[in-house]
Amino acid sequence: MTLTASLINQEKPWLQQTSSGSRLAARNLRCPSGSQWIPTLLFELKLTELITRCDKDRDLNPADVRGDHGPPLCTLLLLLATLAGALASSSKEDRIIPGGIYDADLNDEGVQHALHFAINKYNKDTEDENYRRPLRVLQAREQIVAGMNYFFDVEVGRTICTKSQPNLDTCAFHEQPELQNKQLCSFEIYEVPWENRRSLVKSRCQEA
Repeated sequence: MTLTASLINQEKPWLQQTSSGSRLAARNLRCPSGSQWIPTLLFELKLTELITRCDKDRDLNPADVRGDHGPPLCTLLLLLATLAGALASSSKEDRIIPGGIYDADLNDEGVQHALHFAINKYNKDTEDENYRRPLRVLQAREQIVAGMNYFFDVEVGRTICTKSQPNLDTCAFHEQPELQNKQLCSFEIYEVPWENRRSLVKSRCQEA
């Protein structure tokens, strides 16, 4: 391993845990230790591939990757690529503050999984035989801590399906409003994605 690659892996040990066959999946990882989404993760993975390629080229053809004087050309290219990536991402990263609470994207896979987890826990704790699911999501927020906190305000309705039936996420609601038993619920979920750990911290519901 080169010095450059060693430094990158020391700063981001979670990159070492990502095999080359699953690097695209690593775009969905969140960096540990309370830091934010890493918008430059894909760039860094490409940078890691470039380091590996340069190392192989240098071993096979030393004259092709080194100038007559000075450091290897690969090293210069990597330094320029790192600087370009840092400049490209700095403006976006400056808007994200670890510990701050921000609106969450409901289309985000991690947000969807957190909401689904909360609804499943909610249904396990209710004595109703019928499954309940969101009628609408009033608000979704997220907070970057040593992991992720998700906050949801959801209007929940009663479906015509029992909890043992399949495809509960698309089950129809009762047509009669009095049978829907609408509730307004607030959920807080704590997640540590790199440990595959998730828990429902708070769950509070009231009649709508």
